[in-house]
Amino acid sequence: MRFSRFLMILSFASLAQTASGLNIMLDYSYDTFDFGGRSGGAAKAAIDQAAADISSLITTSLSAFTQSSFTAGGSTVNVTTTFRNPTTNAAVIHDPVANPIAADTVVIYVGSQALTGTTLAQGGPSSFSLSGSGVDFAAAATLANIHMGRGDGPQIGQLSKVGGSSVDIKLGSSVGNLWFDINTNDDASLDSDTELEAFWHFDHTTAPTPGKYDLYSVAKHEILHAIGVGTSDSWDNLNGAEWTGANAIAANGGSGAGLVTGGHFSPGVTSVRLSDGAAQEPLMGPSITAGSRKDVTELDAAVLQDIEWSTAAVPEPGTPLLLLLATGGFLIVRRRSH
Repeated sequence: MRFSRFLMILSFASLAQTASGLNIMLDYSYDTFDFGGRSGGAAKAAIDQAAADISSLITTSLSAFTQSSFTAGGSTVNVTTTFRNPTTNAAVIHDPVANPIAADTVVIYVGSQALTGTTLAQGGPSSFSLSGSGVDFAAAATLANIHMGRGDGPQIGQLSKVGGSSVDIKLGSSVGNLWFDINTNDDASLDSDTELEAFWHFDHTTAPTPGKYDLYSVAKHEILHAIGVGTSDSWDNLNGAEWTGANAIAANGGSGAGLVTGGHFSPGVTSVRLSDGAAQEPLMGPSITAGSRKDVTELDAAVLQDIEWSTAAVPEPGTPLLLLLATGGFLIVRRRSH
């Protein structure tokens, strides 16, 4: 829907050795512009590392996603899962029988599009539709809930009504999409390699170049959108006149007022990085400054917990940080949304 002194480091990746992590599997099969191959493959390396970092933060267990048609009690419920082609934006049906998703795995399809204005990238979860046959859908819907909810994690969506009969199917995280801007100057043609190199900082192993947007930071932000942050029913259920999720309220000093605007933390909200306790606008703030890098903060981790993702241990607000992750600094000046 966006350096530091040497540290003694205990990374999320090493913590994941003692706690099972979510496997965010990136699929580049629709990346016909080969965005991932830019800068000698550095773009793909940055996006892959962003997915690995988010994966190792989340410890939720998900059941396998291998079917979408459920028959019981003489009735059948069919759930259709649809994602967006990340290059053409066309709707694509994900068939879990032909392309099953393993337990503890979410698949995100990656590509690039010509985006207008200040938008750097976009990410989001799949959408769903419902059909069926029969009269009494209760038993079939129960089976669908067991499978489509995936056992844990946020409620991405909810479906009801088949043929006038009420059903109640809560849908878990399974498939998402992610794309990056390849028309950065908003002209009539796609960017050349030279133009992309001048706009994006592709190398996640080095500090962002002044004037370039950090692909690694933007990828982490959009991957969180793709697994439900700012884009799910679980998010919407907590986002009313003020944020009502207990974990983010605690990390924000006891208040949810003004904490969230739409699908992001509000402009001006700050937190502390899990890496070193330094102040930073949350990763899920609405924008990023060229030449800066953003990392996961306490508020980002807390809001994941609020929407029902389980996360690796994070420090209580105001206590010394025990979990460190290699990162760079961030200047809180917002110039371009993502």
